[in-house]
Amino acid sequence: MDSHQPKISIVITCYNYEKYIKTSIESVLNQDYANKELIVVDDVSSDSSREIISRYDDRLTAVFHKENKGQGGAFNSGFAASSGELVIFLDADDYLLPGALDMAAANMSSDCSIYMYHMDLVDAEGVAYDVFPKYEAPFDTTFAKSKLLRSGWYQSTVTSGLVFSRSFLDQVMPMNGEAFREGSDGYLVTLAPLYGELAGFDSKLSAYRQHGGNHSGFNQRLLKRAEWCLEHDQQRYIALSIHAERTGNSVSIEQLGNNDLLHLEQRMCKSLFLNEPTTKFENRRFIADNAIKALKYSNFSVINIFFIKFWWLLLKTLPNKYAKVIFAWRMLPSSRPLWLKKVARIIRRV
Repeated sequence: MDSHQPKISIVITCYNYEKYIKTSIESVLNQDYANKELIVVDDVSSDSSREIISRYDDRLTAVFHKENKGQGGAFNSGFAASSGELVIFLDADDYLLPGALDMAAANMSSDCSIYMYHMDLVDAEGVAYDVFPKYEAPFDTTFAKSKLLRSGWYQSTVTSGLVFSRSFLDQVMPMNGEAFREGSDGYLVTLAPLYGELAGFDSKLSAYRQHGGNHSGFNQRLLKRAEWCLEHDQQRYIALSIHAERTGNSVSIEQLGNNDLLHLEQRMCKSLFLNEPTTKFENRRFIADNAIKALKYSNFSVINIFFIKFWWLLLKTLPNKYAKVIFAWRMLPSSRPLWLKKVARIIRRV
């Protein structure tokens, strides 16, 4: 082992993923990188996940919860059991790509809190069909902190595309496990710019599996997803406010949501599908106007900004039944007509 290799901890969090956990574990164990440790946290699975994990007990550290604690609790347990200078939280239905740990080690620097990578987007069988996030929305790095303090959000990625420095995690862990039973990566991503620099790379670290059972799908129930996202955002904003004060910064929780494009999308969803907004903050015109203003802070290409702005204008002005269709076309690509799918592919290449 190279004495200069940083130790990398990979924490796999699992709940009823018997179909995928073996692939996830072996994607770590098969890495050529020597100075690694694998911790697998099972959050009281009712399927055969624990039995599969136990087959590797001589090659990993297994943490078996006695009661279900959600993703946040699993992150806390996994981090407590780890000792690496770099930490990767890997969802049990995802997996690392070959050479991922060598790449992470090579990109390590002393002042970074978070390293952001792209991922292969794969189907339930592991067949790659796209990349996530899309390359036309580059990661925010230099201006991430100012964007975060203004809007509570910046362009990053999700759990399995992230590498964290231990020095950062030591300052923000353990997290409130109940507040972040799901979407725990959102807590960490939100706080990272307050504690160090950010680095983003075009290379791919892992495979992000899309299937009917994972949380990100929500079985395409837009309203349910919107309600969860809005509650999650509120918890992120509270955590951001606490840590901003701790690090000598300040934010206005009331203003964050009006400057956050993703948050505004979910508020628009509620306005459309609940039909009866009761305050101006739920009014389609108010939401769309704020989103159009927030676009000036995005790092989308000029042509993408044009089409997104046009989308918001349609949501603002069309009758509700047509606005619902326009909203679904953007949020659920599978609902788009063939002609729109072709247009979207052309836009992505520009």
